[in-house]
Amino acid sequence: MNLKTKITLAFILTIFLSCSSETDEDTSPIDSEIVTITPNFGYEGDEITFEMSNPIPSNANVLITYNGQSAIVNEINGTTIKHIVPNNPESSIILTINGQEKNINSATDLRPLKKYIDCENCREKAFVSSNDLPTENILDINKINNNIYLIKTKGSQFSSEASTSLIKTDLDFNIIEENSLFNEHPNSNILFENNNFIIQKDFELLSYDYDGNQLWSYNIINVSSSGGTQNINSIVKHNSHYYLFKNIIFNQGQGSIEILKVNNSGEFVSSVEIPFGNNPNHNSHSTKYLTVLDNKIFGVRSINGTVNNFDSDAYFVIDNNDNILKNSLTNINLPQSNLFVEGNSIYFNDGNPFPNPNSPELKKISLDNTNNLNMDWSRADNGIIAKYNDKYLMFLPENNSGFNAISVFNDNNFNNSDFKDIQGVRYGNSAKVIGNEVYLFGNRTIFFANDYHALVGKYNLNNIVN
Repeated sequence: MNLKTKITLAFILTIFLSCSSETDEDTSPIDSEIVTITPNFGYEGDEITFEMSNPIPSNANVLITYNGQSAIVNEINGTTIKHIVPNNPESSIILTINGQEKNINSATDLRPLKKYIDCENCREKAFVSSNDLPTENILDINKINNNIYLIKTKGSQFSSEASTSLIKTDLDFNIIEENSLFNEHPNSNILFENNNFIIQKDFELLSYDYDGNQLWSYNIINVSSSGGTQNINSIVKHNSHYYLFKNIIFNQGQGSIEILKVNNSGEFVSSVEIPFGNNPNHNSHSTKYLTVLDNKIFGVRSINGTVNNFDSDAYFVIDNNDNILKNSLTNINLPQSNLFVEGNSIYFNDGNPFPNPNSPELKKISLDNTNNLNMDWSRADNGIIAKYNDKYLMFLPENNSGFNAISVFNDNNFNNSDFKDIQGVRYGNSAKVIGNEVYLFGNRTIFFANDYHALVGKYNLNNIVN
C-alpha cells in the first residue's frame, strides 16, 4: 500500500468517526425545565407539546411515560418536545431526559383523559381553552358535508361570562373557526336548516348563516311588557313557516297564550291565541313546548291549580290554516323537553327533562285521527331515544352501579331489544342521528369536580346496528 493510499484511507476513517460521534446519543446532564404544556389534557392519540426552558439536543435520550407506559416521542426540536398520548393513559406522568426524571402533575399540569365513548370508528372531543373557565356546554350539533357545526354556551344564563358561539370543525372535531353569536344564552332550541339556523336570544328571533353572520331578526315582544321569568321557547318549522310562542314567561296568568307564525325572511304572518279556559280550579297557565304531530302544530300548556291537586297539563292542535282543532286538558303528565317525535307519536321520560336512572318510566303517546291524545304504553325503562333506519336506539343513563349501555329495539313498541354494552355512552340529554352516525353532546369534567367543559362524541352506527 503506497503512501497516497494510506493518506486517503486515514482521511475516510476520520470522516466516518466524526459522523458516528454526531449520531451517538448525548447522555450528558441537561438543565431544562418544562415551561408550558399544550394542550394540558389529552386523549390517547392526541399530540402534546412541551416547551422547555433550554434547548434539548436532537440526539438526547428522551423518554415520556404514563404510569410506566411509554409514549411515542415524535419531535425534539430546540426547546420543543412533542409526543403522542398512549392507549389507556393513566396518571403518574414522567419526562426523562438523559436519565433525569421530571414528574408532571396529572391533576393540574397534564390531564390524561379516558374516553367516555371508546369503540371502533368512534370519536370524542373535549373543548378546553382554559382550566378556570366557567361551565361550557354543547347545546346542539349539525353536519353539512365535511364540517360539523356546534352551538356552545359558556357560563350561567345571567352571569357576566354568559355567551353563545358557533364552532366549525372538521369530521374529527378539530376546530376550524369559532364565531361569537351573542353574550347570553339562547332562550330556545336551535332549528338547523341547509343554509342557516334559527335561534332565539331574549325576545328576538334570529337567523344566522354557518359563518356566524346574522341574516335577519324578528322582535317577538316588547320587552317592557313581557314581565315574569322566561322559559325556554320551542321553534318548529312547518310548511315553510316558523312557529313559536310569543311570550315564554313562566306564569302567563289567565291571558291567552299566543302562537306566532313567521316566514323565511323573518316577517310576521299570523298568530293564534290559545285561551286559558274557565275552570274555577285553575288560576294560571304557562308554555311548555311546540312540535309537529301528524302534519299539525301540537302544543302543551302547564295549568296551575288553585291547590296542587288541581295542577294539570293541557294540549292544543292547530291545522295549516291556523284553526284550533283541539284545546283540552289531559291526565297525562306531559314532558318539558327531551322528546323523540315520530309521525303522530311522542316518546318521553316521565317526570324529568333528564332521564332519572333511579325511577325510570318511558312512555309513548299518540294523537289519533280525531285529535285525541292517547297513552300507547308505559314501561319501566328510560333513556335518550333516536332512530336509525328501522331500529330504535335508547341511550341508557348511568345508574347507581355506574353501568350504562345502548338498547336497540326492532319495533315502535320497544319489544325484543338487543343490548350493546359500551362504556360511557352518554353525557348529555340529546342524541342526534345524522347519516350513519349518532352524535351525543353536552359537557364533562376535566381537571376538577365542577369544571364542566364542552364535549361532543359520535358513534358509527354500522358497528352497533346490524
